[in-house]
Amino acid sequence: MQSRDFIEQLMLKLGGVALIPSTEAEAASVWVGEDDAPNGVAGYYERKRLAAPHHLAADSTQAQLTFTLEGVKYDLRCRHGATEGENLEAVVDVLRTLLHWESQGIVSFTEGLQPFTAPGTEWWRILRVAPDATEPEIRSAFHRLAREHHPDRGGDETQFKQLQSAYDHALDQTHTGGVVG
Repeated sequence: MQSRDFIEQLMLKLGGVALIPSTEAEAASVWVGEDDAPNGVAGYYERKRLAAPHHLAADSTQAQLTFTLEGVKYDLRCRHGATEGENLEAVVDVLRTLLHWESQGIVSFTEGLQPFTAPGTEWWRILRVAPDATEPEIRSAFHRLAREHHPDRGGDETQFKQLQSAYDHALDQTHTGGVVG
């Protein structure tokens, strides 16, 4: 499989399922009640798999894959290959290694991605605390921000997921002394 195809397939696998408004006449449509429907509007919907938000750019000088998972932005780059293909293959090698580690129970895919977190998305910046914040400080900051950004209170779901992910990473680091995994 070509590098670009592998990346597209992986982003599709890592993406989620969305409910797209449909009609009863569509074969793949299912009735969704207001409790489970987007925006609380009951009706017929079709489940569609959507790729994780991502952008791939490659040329003879570098390959860069930027994508978002669970509200956290990741950035994988390679600049050491002599060709576009070599740079892309290096990025794919990292992704394949992480998938292998996950299959062996060594580390989850997202934990393995932590070194590739895009700048500005460190957990302490998202939670607005110091990098050496204590667990009570982290919990307090999370609860304060969760009240503000929770989708049930009019907040943005993507921001809330990013907040939850940052909170999880923060607790992992405070419980393991900064070593995750």
